[in-house]
Amino acid sequence: METLNFDTHENVKKLLSVGFTEEQAEMHTEILGGLVGEQMINRYAHDKLQLSIDELRRETKLSTEGLRQETKLSIEELKRDIEGLRQETKLSIEELKRDIEVLRQETKLSQAELKHDLTLRMGGIMVSSMAIMFGMLKLFP
Repeated sequence: METLNFDTHENVKKLLSVGFTEEQAEMHTEILGGLVGEQMINRYAHDKLQLSIDELRRETKLSTEGLRQETKLSIEELKRDIEGLRQETKLSIEELKRDIEVLRQETKLSQAELKHDLTLRMGGIMVSSMAIMFGMLKLFP
Protein backbone atom coordinates (compact mmCIF):
# COMPACT_ATOMS: atom_id res chain seq x y z
CA MET A 1 0.00 0.00 0.00
CA GLU A 2 1.35 3.39 -0.90
CA THR A 3 1.73 5.96 1.83
CA LEU A 4 1.19 9.66 1.63
CA ASN A 5 3.15 11.86 3.98
CA PHE A 6 1.09 14.88 4.95
CA ASP A 7 3.00 17.19 7.27
CA THR A 8 0.28 19.18 9.03
CA HIS A 9 2.75 21.53 10.71
CA GLU A 10 4.40 22.36 7.38
CA ASN A 11 0.96 22.93 5.80
CA VAL A 12 -0.08 25.35 8.58
CA LYS A 13 3.20 27.28 8.15
CA LYS A 14 2.64 27.59 4.38
CA LEU A 15 -0.92 28.80 4.85
CA LEU A 16 0.12 31.36 7.48
CA SER A 17 2.85 32.62 5.14
CA VAL A 18 0.27 33.40 2.42
CA GLY A 19 -2.03 35.31 4.74
CA PHE A 20 -4.31 32.75 6.37
CA THR A 21 -5.13 33.29 10.02
CA GLU A 22 -3.95 30.61 12.41
CA GLU A 23 -7.55 29.41 12.90
CA GLN A 24 -8.12 29.26 9.12
CA ALA A 25 -4.80 27.50 8.54
CA GLU A 26 -5.53 24.88 11.22
CA MET A 27 -9.11 24.29 9.97
CA HIS A 28 -7.92 24.03 6.36
CA THR A 29 -5.14 21.61 7.40
CA GLU A 30 -7.59 19.51 9.46
CA ILE A 31 -10.04 19.26 6.52
CA LEU A 32 -7.25 18.52 4.08
CA GLY A 33 -5.80 15.89 6.46
CA GLY A 34 -9.23 14.26 6.72
CA LEU A 35 -9.57 14.16 2.94
CA VAL A 36 -6.09 12.73 2.54
CA GLY A 37 -6.89 10.11 5.21
CA GLU A 38 -10.19 9.20 3.52
CA GLN A 39 -8.46 8.94 0.18
CA MET A 40 -5.83 6.66 1.69
CA ILE A 41 -8.53 4.52 3.31
CA ASN A 42 -10.46 4.38 0.03
CA ARG A 43 -7.29 3.52 -1.87
CA TYR A 44 -6.45 0.81 0.67
CA ALA A 45 -9.99 -0.60 0.46
CA HIS A 46 -9.85 -0.47 -3.34
CA ASP A 47 -6.48 -2.23 -3.42
CA LYS A 48 -7.68 -4.88 -0.97
CA LEU A 49 -10.88 -5.38 -2.96
CA GLN A 50 -8.86 -5.65 -6.18
CA LEU A 51 -6.64 -8.28 -4.56
CA SER A 52 -9.74 -10.19 -3.49
CA ILE A 53 -11.18 -9.96 -6.99
CA ASP A 54 -7.90 -11.13 -8.50
CA GLU A 55 -7.75 -14.03 -6.04
CA LEU A 56 -11.35 -14.99 -6.82
CA ARG A 57 -10.55 -14.87 -10.53
CA ARG A 58 -7.57 -17.17 -10.03
CA GLU A 59 -9.62 -19.55 -7.86
CA THR A 60 -12.47 -19.51 -10.35
CA LYS A 61 -10.09 -20.18 -13.23
CA LEU A 62 -8.46 -23.06 -11.35
CA SER A 63 -11.84 -24.41 -10.34
CA THR A 64 -13.14 -24.13 -13.90
CA GLU A 65 -10.07 -25.88 -15.26
CA GLY A 66 -10.45 -28.61 -12.64
CA LEU A 67 -14.10 -29.06 -13.52
CA ARG A 68 -13.26 -29.07 -17.21
CA GLN A 69 -10.69 -31.82 -16.67
CA GLU A 70 -13.08 -33.83 -14.47
CA THR A 71 -15.77 -33.48 -17.11
CA LYS A 72 -13.40 -34.64 -19.86
CA LEU A 73 -12.39 -37.63 -17.75
CA SER A 74 -16.03 -38.42 -17.00
CA ILE A 75 -16.92 -38.19 -20.68
CA GLU A 76 -14.05 -40.51 -21.60
CA GLU A 77 -15.08 -42.94 -18.86
CA LEU A 78 -18.68 -42.85 -20.10
CA LYS A 79 -17.50 -43.46 -23.66
CA ARG A 80 -15.53 -46.50 -22.47
CA ASP A 81 -18.52 -47.74 -20.49
CA ILE A 82 -20.83 -47.30 -23.49
CA GLU A 83 -18.38 -49.14 -25.75
CA GLY A 84 -18.12 -51.91 -23.17
CA LEU A 85 -21.90 -52.18 -23.03
CA ARG A 86 -22.03 -52.27 -26.85
CA GLN A 87 -19.58 -55.14 -26.90
CA GLU A 88 -21.45 -56.98 -24.14
CA THR A 89 -24.72 -56.45 -26.03
CA LYS A 90 -23.20 -57.77 -29.27
CA LEU A 91 -21.88 -60.82 -27.43
CA SER A 92 -25.25 -61.37 -25.76
CA ILE A 93 -27.04 -61.11 -29.11
CA GLU A 94 -24.62 -63.61 -30.68
CA GLU A 95 -25.07 -65.94 -27.71
CA LEU A 96 -28.86 -65.64 -28.02
CA LYS A 97 -28.66 -66.39 -31.74
CA ARG A 98 -26.62 -69.52 -30.98
CA ASP A 99 -29.09 -70.55 -28.28
CA ILE A 100 -32.02 -70.04 -30.67
CA GLU A 101 -30.29 -72.15 -33.31
CA VAL A 102 -29.63 -74.90 -30.76
CA LEU A 103 -33.30 -74.81 -29.75
CA ARG A 104 -34.34 -75.00 -33.42
CA GLN A 105 -32.14 -78.04 -33.94
CA GLU A 106 -33.42 -79.65 -30.75
CA THR A 107 -37.02 -78.92 -31.80
CA LYS A 108 -36.40 -80.47 -35.25
CA LEU A 109 -34.84 -83.50 -33.60
CA SER A 110 -37.76 -83.82 -31.19
CA GLN A 111 -40.23 -83.53 -34.07
CA ALA A 112 -38.36 -86.21 -36.01
CA GLU A 113 -38.35 -88.49 -32.95
CA LEU A 114 -42.09 -87.90 -32.44
CA LYS A 115 -42.77 -88.67 -36.12
CA HIS A 116 -40.72 -91.85 -35.81
CA ASP A 117 -42.54 -92.87 -32.61
CA LEU A 118 -45.95 -92.14 -34.19
CA THR A 119 -45.00 -94.09 -37.31
CA LEU A 120 -43.96 -97.08 -35.21
CA ARG A 121 -47.13 -96.92 -33.12
CA MET A 122 -49.33 -96.53 -36.18
CA GLY A 123 -47.51 -99.44 -37.78
CA GLY A 124 -48.02 -101.47 -34.62
CA ILE A 125 -51.69 -100.59 -34.53
CA MET A 126 -52.07 -101.55 -38.20
CA VAL A 127 -50.27 -104.87 -37.67
CA SER A 128 -52.40 -105.58 -34.61
CA SER A 129 -55.57 -104.68 -36.52
CA MET A 130 -54.62 -106.93 -39.38
CA ALA A 131 -53.78 -109.77 -37.03
CA ILE A 132 -57.17 -109.39 -35.33
CA MET A 133 -58.91 -109.36 -38.72
CA PHE A 134 -57.08 -112.50 -39.88
CA GLY A 135 -57.84 -114.11 -36.56
CA MET A 136 -61.52 -113.30 -36.94
CA LEU A 137 -61.55 -114.58 -40.50
CA LYS A 138 -60.12 -117.89 -39.34
CA LEU A 139 -62.67 -118.12 -36.55
CA PHE A 140 -65.58 -117.04 -38.66
CA PRO A 141 -64.91 -118.28 -42.17
